[in-house]
Amino acid sequence: MKASLLLLLMTISLMTFSCGSSDDDTPSSGPVITAQDFTATIEEMPMNGQKIGDIDASTSSGLITYLLIDQSLDTAMEVNASTGEVTVFDSTLFDAQANPKITGQVALLNGLARETISVEVTVTEKEEDEPTAKVWDGAELTFEKAEVADENLPANQDSLTANVIITRGVGGGQIYNIAQEASANKVDSPVGTTWAIGELADYETLSFGKFRATVGDPKNVVGKKLVLHLIEDDIYLQVTFTKWSQGRSGGFAYTRSTPAQQVAAY
Repeated sequence: MKASLLLLLMTISLMTFSCGSSDDDTPSSGPVITAQDFTATIEEMPMNGQKIGDIDASTSSGLITYLLIDQSLDTAMEVNASTGEVTVFDSTLFDAQANPKITGQVALLNGLARETISVEVTVTEKEEDEPTAKVWDGAELTFEKAEVADENLPANQDSLTANVIITRGVGGGQIYNIAQEASANKVDSPVGTTWAIGELADYETLSFGKFRATVGDPKNVVGKKLVLHLIEDDIYLQVTFTKWSQGRSGGFAYTRSTPAQQVAAY
């Protein structure tokens, strides 16, 4: 009986030793992280939370955890721990004059594997939006319509654009836009335009209205410095009337500014 028990224990021990000595127990080397230093450019005055870019990294197995361990300006940036996305945290620090470069370091972790990369963000000056309005501040042009001259002839019309052509009827009245109306209307003419008294340089702060509402009785317009706004074309120019004929003759004259670089001749 004892001999049989001893034989059984020896068999179990041999089986255990055989199973425990498998080559599969060779320790593995663990995950490997590969990553590139992060560089990016962003325009100053971004929005909080705005994306700057993504860290370029990979691992042989498992997942990477991203940890922002240092930055030249505290709270400037943040890094998503799971994705490696770099975003703006405090937009006020992104000032091209004060802080043209913001730097930092990010640790990438995966188990016992660790890599550290540098972060460098260049902050550029914000480009000023181009004004939508066009300002004619070029040379001065003189236009004159003689008394009793036919307003239907191009020579007696001041063609500013295809949308606005100024003339005055031989029956008198006020100026009108022959490109959009057949004759003068005391309230609205010249349609497609608004006017203000003042200097062209101040056009953004002037109060604009219809021609007659702005100047009053047109016969008193001579000598007043006006700013004319061509509504559809969104153009502003300086106009100064030098003549306003009475007696239903339809004559008038003014000087006006032209587009920059345009040769003024009439």
